Amino acid sequence: MTSSELAFQVRTLGFAVVEQAFSVDWLEHYRRVTATTFPVNPIDYPARYSKGDFVAQHKTCWELPFDYTLRGLAADASGTDIAWIQQADIHVNVGTTLHRDSVNRERFGVGPDWDEHEHPYRIIRLAVNLYDSARSGSHFRVCPESHRSPRTDSVSLPVRAGDCIVFDARLLHGSAPPCGAKCVLVFCYGPRDPHSRRHQRWFLERRSADLGYRPIPDSLAERLKTAHLDLGD
Repeated sequence: MTSSELAFQVRTLGFAVVEQAFSVDWLEHYRRVTATTFPVNPIDYPARYSKGDFVAQHKTCWELPFDYTLRGLAADASGTDIAWIQQADIHVNVGTTLHRDSVNRERFGVGPDWDEHEHPYRIIRLAVNLYDSARSGSHFRVCPESHRSPRTDSVSLPVRAGDCIVFDARLLHGSAPPCGAKCVLVFCYGPRDPHSRRHQRWFLERRSADLGYRPIPDSLAERLKTAHLDLGD
């Protein structure tokens, strides 16, 4: 898939599946990292675990914001220079109901996320599967075009280990409860604009109690700034 094709699909459908975006070595490395860093190993199904802000709070994951493939796919999808946004989730052996990842998630078209008169909305989410969905029986589900229309009909996306689903943060998406080992890592990038800064601020201010978001550690923040991946002031 070319950069222009990726950008077009995300802009029109709200999502794109980039097949085999990550190598076997990359997958093996992060299977080991997740198995030793977090309380539940995916192979211990049906044990379950989910964690927000998993990158900033665990040094073993600090290389992920700088990953060349993640950065490149996010930049291609958004069509502009991007920064890392702190919203990062790990889902081990769990499914999720259809939902949006944007700040204004309850009702289509209501709230600043849907106002693109001055700044186009280009916050990008990337979901990386560490195991085949055929193994877990839990396919990724999306509602095409729900980032720009009130559509709620969903389609199933069977994915293999190493595939990356790139999607607009406003897109309705979810997955069925698994029946086998499943681990999905979800990341967020966006341009240095009011939408992205509001998104970052909302998670720190409104999701600290339930999801445990905390300010980015100084040493990681400095690395992000050096790599030109910070959101700025």
